Amino acid sequence: MTKKIRKYIVKGISIYLLLISICCSLLFLSFSLDGDIETNASIGICEISNGEIYPKVLEHYLPMPWTYFLSSWAHYLQQDRFTDREMLKAVIAPGDNIFERAMVPEYGRYWHGYLVFLRPILMFFPYEEIKYIGLIIHIFGISIIYFSVKRISDFLAKGLVVSFFLYGWLTAWLSFQFYSTYFIVYIAGSLATRIREETYPIFFFITGMIVAFLDLLSVPLLTLGIPLLIIYAKEKRITFMHILLYCILWGIGYGLFWIAKPLIATYILQQDIIADFYHQAIYRIGGSSPRPAEIPIWLQAITLNGRVLIALVPIFLYFRKKIFWNIKCGMPLLFIGGMPVLWVCILANHSAIHYWFTARIFMISCFALLVYIYKINNYKNNHGDI
Repeated sequence: MTKKIRKYIVKGISIYLLLISICCSLLFLSFSLDGDIETNASIGICEISNGEIYPKVLEHYLPMPWTYFLSSWAHYLQQDRFTDREMLKAVIAPGDNIFERAMVPEYGRYWHGYLVFLRPILMFFPYEEIKYIGLIIHIFGISIIYFSVKRISDFLAKGLVVSFFLYGWLTAWLSFQFYSTYFIVYIAGSLATRIREETYPIFFFITGMIVAFLDLLSVPLLTLGIPLLIIYAKEKRITFMHILLYCILWGIGYGLFWIAKPLIATYILQQDIIADFYHQAIYRIGGSSPRPAEIPIWLQAITLNGRVLIALVPIFLYFRKKIFWNIKCGMPLLFIGGMPVLWVCILANHSAIHYWFTARIFMISCFALLVYIYKINNYKNNHGDI
């Protein structure tokens, strides 16, 4: 092992332990806050329980012919008020002290890092009003990433916004569970346009850890795919091996940080959270079929999630005269654009049951196509390296 590799390993371990310490401290601090937090959370739980749990937003406003025509797409835009209710229940998690409560015993396998933000906000605003604050932040976030990517290319900036809109952004503000991932994408995507090449490995390692802390297994792959595509569009010397390395580092950060939570929760709660984590992981990977069918669950997951790729057809047709195959540029982007398929296959049970929101990760495939069009046309116009 070379001195340089040892240096990176020591640095990675130090960052890992530091982030765990910071995240635990922030969780404990959030549960030390008082005010109207529990009152507002309880009112929100009642409001959700008395209404529709999974409202299909678009179908409520479209005329019947349009509803029929867009029914499949509209299904991917429905709200997830069920998870919102679970998040509000986590706000008022039981326990003898703030340390036990911060572990959220009922869902101890998740970090529930979103509570660091949700609990303080609930001191001042009720459930329904927080969503309008979320809408403002979403608009601000997509504006920031748009103007950041515009520094690379106006075409890419517009293409990224189109990808957001085609794959679920319109209703992301209506469900709390999507906030963490999208907010990380806005920040990480913007940073990706500014940071230097030598910081990419640690950037993806930290991004993986942060999404493991904040997210409830919604669409975490977006925090890898979108910044990776932005970096690939920006850099001329990035190779397939660089891409593979960044994916591995993101995965290590994501996996190791998530595994730390059941270990810490088991120690604090004196319960076997590790066993629950293991059984849930096995279930989400394979599990049972969400609907009676003879086809394997991984194929069901691909079918249910992959239907949203139909949105790529008009994009492909519009640019058909500008598209030609270049293996040097095409193979890395095929890999990145295909990552959602691999993710869906690995987490087959989770993706088959929750396809109506997990399909949002195919935004990566859409943006990968647009990055490819940008790269090959630059090559065609400049006759330089892609």
